[in-house]
Amino acid sequence: MNNTRRCRSILGPEHGPRQAAIFPGSSACASWRRAASWALLLGLLLVVPPQRDAGNGWEHGTVPFAALVVALRANSAELRAKAVESLGFRGEARGVPPLLDLLEGEEPSHRVRSIAYEALGRLGDARALPVLRRCLRHESREELRGACVAALGGVGGAESLGLVIDTLGDDAHVLVRSRAVDALGAFADPGAVQVLERVVEREDPELRLRAIRALGRTGMREAAAPLLARLALAGDDAERAAIVEALARVRDASAVDALLRLRESSPPPALRARVALALAAIEAPSAYDALVEMLRDPLPAVQFYALRGLRELGRPEAGDGVLRFYRDTARRLSDRDADDLVEDAPAVLAALGLQVEALRTLLELDPDRGLDAYLDGARAPDVPRDSQRALRVAEAFYERRRIALHGLGYCHAPAAERVLAGEGGIGNPDARLRAVAARSLAVHGGPKAAPALVALLDDPVPEVRWTAAGALGRVADPAAIPSLVSKLEDDYGEVRRQAALSLGYLGARPARDALLALASGDSVAAVREAAAYAAGLLEAPAAP
Repeated sequence: MNNTRRCRSILGPEHGPRQAAIFPGSSACASWRRAASWALLLGLLLVVPPQRDAGNGWEHGTVPFAALVVALRANSAELRAKAVESLGFRGEARGVPPLLDLLEGEEPSHRVRSIAYEALGRLGDARALPVLRRCLRHESREELRGACVAALGGVGGAESLGLVIDTLGDDAHVLVRSRAVDALGAFADPGAVQVLERVVEREDPELRLRAIRALGRTGMREAAAPLLARLALAGDDAERAAIVEALARVRDASAVDALLRLRESSPPPALRARVALALAAIEAPSAYDALVEMLRDPLPAVQFYALRGLRELGRPEAGDGVLRFYRDTARRLSDRDADDLVEDAPAVLAALGLQVEALRTLLELDPDRGLDAYLDGARAPDVPRDSQRALRVAEAFYERRRIALHGLGYCHAPAAERVLAGEGGIGNPDARLRAVAARSLAVHGGPKAAPALVALLDDPVPEVRWTAAGALGRVADPAAIPSLVSKLEDDYGEVRRQAALSLGYLGARPARDALLALASGDSVAAVREAAAYAAGLLEAPAAP
């Protein structure tokens, strides 16, 4: 599997005529223009501040594809290297032919060739196989052969696997062999597991560690047996940690007993945390008792993974242990004033993060069992925001409060409704918390919540208005229809969109003309689409 991070172009297709103008001729004037063009490309690739794509954080998509292809012929090796790197990270299949042309044209720079081989691996295209095969046979530099065998892991497939295995057996250089072992981890194939198992049995500690990690990356359950066999023989905690981490990736229940025995041997904190992570990842019922016990571990990382594992197992009876854990943590925090909380910020932030994880776990297991925790979490001390440390503590309490208000919506007790409808809920000075409370009140109260939600349609903050408008469509109270119709003229598009959808859900036939007008005349496309959809719902025959 190719796990490469990829980037899409944000500038659209290249412009042929403009690109052709970069090489207008062979005159002196044309040479000058060509030099100027290279300078421009160099500026695009090297000087312009990175424009990061929100999808993966790489800036490579900001340069037009055609400009990158032209840059492959630049005199500057640095410019060629940047262009090659961008072609690899863009993830576009059309980037393969120019990269192959570069390599088949005897690219003189070793660095550029290395980056090109790596780029072909990122693109994961089988068309690269002939070039990569030739590289392994004829490249004299070990770092280049290493880049090629690594690229085969990105390309994948049976032929690539065979080439990686052959390279591991034939190439004597340690760098190439190391990259081959790493590449085997990209193949979810029994053949890769068998070869890695043989490497694990060797005496070379560095190669063995690489093979252990690669076994984990295969994600195959067949990898559990060789990992467990090596765990019994591991000579130090570093190797044991690598094995446990690999077992967490493999996620096979056969590892639980060995992990429990390792935990009982009092391993150091870092290894203990990895054991907890592995048990949480495996999600085996046999790990349940150990995960509950791990809630009492003094190491926050162990407690965190224990909570995560119990949530994944989904056994409601675990709610009692999680609630006890929350209460113990809350008691330690409640005994401290605001100044003390800020002074001990790192420990307080860790405790609050664990409380949030506990609240999320209770929500999955049994919200009613967690009522006391949600009621506690919905309160927060008045922490001053007069320093960076104080601000971080205040924001952590806010996050706990937000999750608690969310959870109260799923608790059936009257106490939950009182908090949600009170000053700490929809009456909260913080608009974000008012919005969360509005949604939770709708979930908790059904039609009874409608009057409070209608009142929130006039809230000064748009987020609260659109949350209330959306919630009213789900509490099924026709009395809310006139107020929702008035929100079809709200200044904010999202409020209009949510009001329109809710009118459709409520079957508000008298609002059909207003929705049709919105569908044809609103300035926001998403609002027009929602209004048309809602109007369509009103055209359907009424339910008997």
